[in-house]
Amino acid sequence: MYEKTLVITQLIETSKFDQVGHHVALPCLEFFPPMYVTVSKSSTFALNEIIEALKDFINMIWVWGIKRVGKTTLGHAAGNKIKESQLFNDVAMAIVSETPDVGEIQDTIADSLDIKFERRN
Repeated sequence: MYEKTLVITQLIETSKFDQVGHHVALPCLEFFPPMYVTVSKSSTFALNEIIEALKDFINMIWVWGIKRVGKTTLGHAAGNKIKESQLFNDVAMAIVSETPDVGEIQDTIADSLDIKFERRN
């Protein structure tokens, strides 16, 4: 029993790694496959307006409105279309709730852009 304990202890000591991997940027992630999204005329119009606005030197859009009307879906569709058209090199999206957490919003955007923040207290 002592020998087994000694072997296990040695294995634990020799198996301590400072780093076991490294951060790799995720490939372009499609938020929703097109087959799951039903597109209405108003959604198509809004999506086209977003894309046109972004072509006019606008680099950030906000979509807001009442609950359950498809704001997030519209945002995902716009993100996909922007990525496909290569209008911008990177696309970041943050969903802001009724009680926004600024730190969480910043973290979401930073993660999308592969930016690391130093934490301040």
